[in-house]
Amino acid sequence: MALSVSANSVRSWFSRQLDDHKPGGTIAALDGVRACAFLLVLMLHVNTMTLRLGMWQQSDNRGLAALFASGASGVTLFFVLSGFLLFLPYIQALLAQKPWPSAKIFYMRRVLRIFPTYYVSLVLLVLFSTPFLLQPQNWKQLLPFLTFTMGFAHSAVINGPYWTLAIEFQFYLILPLIALAIYGLTRLVRAERRLWVVVGSLIAMIIWGIGTRLWGRTYVVTPHAFLNKVLIVVYGDHSKFQEDFATGMLAAVIYVTVNNSPNKERYLRLMQRLVPALAIFAVLLYAYSAMRDYSMTWVYNWPFAPDFFKVWPWTNEFTYALSYACGVLAILFGRPTGLLKRLFAWTPLRWLGLISYSLYIWHEPILHAIQTNLGPTLIHLNHVLALTLCPLLVFSSALIFCFFAYLLVEKPGMRLSERLRQQMLLKRALREVKDEDEVQAIAEVEMQPAGHQHE
Repeated sequence: MALSVSANSVRSWFSRQLDDHKPGGTIAALDGVRACAFLLVLMLHVNTMTLRLGMWQQSDNRGLAALFASGASGVTLFFVLSGFLLFLPYIQALLAQKPWPSAKIFYMRRVLRIFPTYYVSLVLLVLFSTPFLLQPQNWKQLLPFLTFTMGFAHSAVINGPYWTLAIEFQFYLILPLIALAIYGLTRLVRAERRLWVVVGSLIAMIIWGIGTRLWGRTYVVTPHAFLNKVLIVVYGDHSKFQEDFATGMLAAVIYVTVNNSPNKERYLRLMQRLVPALAIFAVLLYAYSAMRDYSMTWVYNWPFAPDFFKVWPWTNEFTYALSYACGVLAILFGRPTGLLKRLFAWTPLRWLGLISYSLYIWHEPILHAIQTNLGPTLIHLNHVLALTLCPLLVFSSALIFCFFAYLLVEKPGMRLSERLRQQMLLKRALREVKDEDEVQAIAEVEMQPAGHQHE
């Protein structure tokens, strides 16, 4: 009995720490999906650690090696989720007659969500692991990290995952402009055709992302004076992943369209029947993308149809994104008591998703510290035991550290963001009421007889 009460108390405490001040409308199952995105990235980096320590070789098991290497696509899943969640308010405004999101509120919330944790980690990592960057002759190397312009190759100087935050932040900057451009296009057609304009715009964005990836790869191999200047902006050194964000945005369009349709109940039943097919397609496409990525990265020919895995390599990022988008839709449209929704809304997994930002930023420095300090001991253990201990050590250490990082850094930023958002919404509401009162007063004056207006 006492043990049960104690367990409930602990659970209640964790619930208070992680769940309060959550923004309204958060889709609980997607927190679990975000946790899976982090776990994929962790799988990749722990695997890299075990390879560096010589615990195994990729040639030992090509299938397993391909699976571990596919952990890099956890970044793809993060981008798809960002596209989905951040475009939801805009697509609701475009298609469901909801108020247009405030750009001021959007930018404020994004800054307070990403800046505090990032800059605290940047200061600590520079001070304790790369203090040479503080020397005046090295300030040029530090500048990109201060302005969110660091690239894939440069990020490893401080922390490998940082480059993805630059991609995210650059997407934040242009998303309201993209939404506004799509809004402008929808005003050019009749209301019943606006959905197709939105879909067409996002497909064009996907094509743009795939195209810049193809041209970017060419420019990296054969630099060109003019293309260098153009592609460094639209491609960087590792793509801007626009096809990932646009795929998530397209999933948001499907989700909102179904849930706001006059035939909502019929469409929901149809989508629920399609859930098994979506889930199976997502898994098969993910497996294909993983095998394809490993084949192209490590020049490995699979024993069956080897050329099949090397066609159009610049589309592989999109196939990963499409597999994840299908998986997200399968979860969202699954029955409330269905296995998928219950699995991804499972409380421990959802809590992991809530602190996944801190976990994502801090897991690699923690991994390197463990590798440096415990690696020589681990390599002398039985390899099966060592391979089991590596992920457990990294995960548990990162989890403990990042839980407190969440409480001390992330949570205050989110609380401030929510408080400022409420204040901005209140001011806007008061301003709208004042404007309505002024309009009504003018209308009443104009409706008065001419003699009364001169009195």
